[in-house]
Amino acid sequence: MSPTLPGVTMTQAQITAFGVSTLNMPVFIGYCTRLPAFSAPVKVNSLAETEQIIGKEGRLYALLRHFFDNDGIQAFILSLGAPAGENANSWLEALQQPDLYAAVAAEPLITLLAVVEASELNQKEGNEAVEAWRQYWKAVLALCQARSDLFAILEAPDDTALIKRSLQDFHHKARQFGALYWPRLETSYQSSQLKILSPIGAVAAVIQSNDVRRGVGHAPANIALKQTIRPIKSRLELEELYEESDGSLNLICSFPARGTRIWGCRTLAGIDSPWRYIQTRLLTSHVERQLSQLGCMLMFEPNNAVTWMKFKGHAGNLLRQLWLQGVLYGQREDEAFSVEIDENETMTRQDIDEGRMIARIHLALLAPAEFIAVTLNFDTRSGIATST
Repeated sequence: MSPTLPGVTMTQAQITAFGVSTLNMPVFIGYCTRLPAFSAPVKVNSLAETEQIIGKEGRLYALLRHFFDNDGIQAFILSLGAPAGENANSWLEALQQPDLYAAVAAEPLITLLAVVEASELNQKEGNEAVEAWRQYWKAVLALCQARSDLFAILEAPDDTALIKRSLQDFHHKARQFGALYWPRLETSYQSSQLKILSPIGAVAAVIQSNDVRRGVGHAPANIALKQTIRPIKSRLELEELYEESDGSLNLICSFPARGTRIWGCRTLAGIDSPWRYIQTRLLTSHVERQLSQLGCMLMFEPNNAVTWMKFKGHAGNLLRQLWLQGVLYGQREDEAFSVEIDENETMTRQDIDEGRMIARIHLALLAPAEFIAVTLNFDTRSGIATST
């Protein structure tokens, strides 16, 4: 048994050879009176540390408590400042502030976005509610574009008819970077005024703990939730929306003798998109982060064949490990992945002369030899890496 020391918290995080954590790291965005609005995100490693920083009141604390009780390991807190009183739409307006965008973009460890205050929208009705829910989804998906590796955990309205109206004709170019979870949850917190909670805290914990137990390429689904009595709605009320092509809803269901479980892992991209599964999007973002870090390590090397060979060798080793773990499809390596980086293959002579090193990665994430392509661009002059 490991010794415990007063005031000391031990955490374990998987770190790759390139120094990039394999944990998906959530940031909880919400009202907090103890932290300035849009200040740098604050990292917390336990519920006790959370209580010291933000206290024990409010929806932000309640969701972080649910996060840690569901085996969440680490998270960030990003404050929207103090509640704005009568203005119920103030947090929606805050989501669109450049300062919030900059705060998220500046913290490279953040990969998951969870907006705490969205449950307030259940108080709205009719067309006003439809517009408000769409505005919330669009604002968070737009926030995901602060970096290419961000993913949004979104909640949906309680009302089933409102869900259908809100999802109908909902379009956003970043739909692959978000997933909807429904419904809210009745928790077992007897002393709390907030017993009915958004699912996003528990979902963030499940994604993060799944990274540790099974690996980032495995579906964060069919996992029982803790401190949860039941969903406040039955899946029978909404099963027809689960497979709709205009956006999938991830149900949280209660099963006899099996507890309450996350019963879906679809993004908003739709069933015909190669990005329809959450684990596909998260794994691709993970590979992009790792290989971008590798490319940055080679930024000051000559932009020539020797450097390209180094990159290709290290990238191949990383992808081979993922293939051996079973998250890339294919009986042979060439069916599972490929790495291209060379003059007249991924770069022109002009690219090289202007300091650009370009790599193209192919990943078989859905079936053998059916590749999703990722292009990484490294600017050796500015030290900036981007992906497409």
